[in-house]
Amino acid sequence: MKNINLFSNNYINLLFPYYIEYLHDIIGVVKSNKEKINFKEIKEETINIIKKMLEYDILFVIDFDNLKSGKKIPISNYSIPDIIKDIDEKWTKDTQFPDFYSIVFFGYNRWYVDGLEKIATNHSIIWKHDILRYASTNNRIYWRTFVEKKIGDLKEWIETNKP
Repeated sequence: MKNINLFSNNYINLLFPYYIEYLHDIIGVVKSNKEKINFKEIKEETINIIKKMLEYDILFVIDFDNLKSGKKIPISNYSIPDIIKDIDEKWTKDTQFPDFYSIVFFGYNRWYVDGLEKIATNHSIIWKHDILRYASTNNRIYWRTFVEKKIGDLKEWIETNKP
């Protein structure tokens, strides 16, 4: 698999809490970074991103059967290779947009969200036109600016703060 820098400008928005829920959220970012990209390249890059986010313990995967019943129960008894294999097997060239909803569902790990909320005490972080309020103030900051000014090296912050 091709190595990617998860912390580059191409992927930094994927690290914004609550950005990713479904596979197609990541696919959209992968496609937006390339003028021409084929199915194999999209799939490889997307799976590589998921693998890295799981390795950094930023994301967790939710069992789809539990999600259908209204429960968001993380899959903790599967290894990263098992999760990646499951996604890889379910995602074929014939997969259509609505099918992505039943392949996998993601959530951001609590340690990650809580850690960012502590840093953002007096700010809201803006993602496009949506405002995620971390505090009751009107201070707003864009995600990339927040990372740059409040965190600095996000990779180092993650490695230092993850449990």
